[in-house]
Amino acid sequence: MRSIVRERIDQAPVGAWFRPSELGGGNAVEQVLSRLAREPDGPLVRAAKGLYFKSGPADPFLGKRRPSPLQTACEVAKGRGVGPAGASAAAYLRLTTQVAPRPTLTVVGSPPTGVDGVAWQVRNNPVRAQLSFAEIAVIELLSLYPYGVEAEWDEVVARIAELRARRKIRLERISNAVAAERRKPALRENLQRLLADLAA
Repeated sequence: MRSIVRERIDQAPVGAWFRPSELGGGNAVEQVLSRLAREPDGPLVRAAKGLYFKSGPADPFLGKRRPSPLQTACEVAKGRGVGPAGASAAAYLRLTTQVAPRPTLTVVGSPPTGVDGVAWQVRNNPVRAQLSFAEIAVIELLSLYPYGVEAEWDEVVARIAELRARRKIRLERISNAVAAERRKPALRENLQRLLADLAA
């Protein structure tokens, strides 16, 4: 078992994530991953419960490279509408110079536990689970605007147009998610204004 798991890990690029369930599951796989993470020169670090990160060769002075709290949080909450909230959304979109001491992320349903260095905000719209990190950022920014955003509206439109051109976001997915949001008239108004400006 150890040789099979080790071969899979060795073949994966640095920065890959591993869960026991993806390697066959069971206590034996968990023990192999845990042992590789404990070894000083092992290829893995334990990022969260049941989640391992391939760190690459250890630095002789700094040891193994660990994923950032943001990377870990996004992996733990993958598929649950994870994305930046509030000022973190504006910062991700480069529409503010303010940097929060720790990132704030949204998630559909109960926030994950055991992830240090991030704050969570719960969202109850299940359609958000289909969105990318950047699409969540756009929705959160439109919910916030003009508060917490240093940029003028034209800059907001230009930045979102750039993301669309680079295929980082799809406006129809954002529109579908906004349609399912409750009690957010400002969000809907800002989205309609955005769509009109992008179509002009």
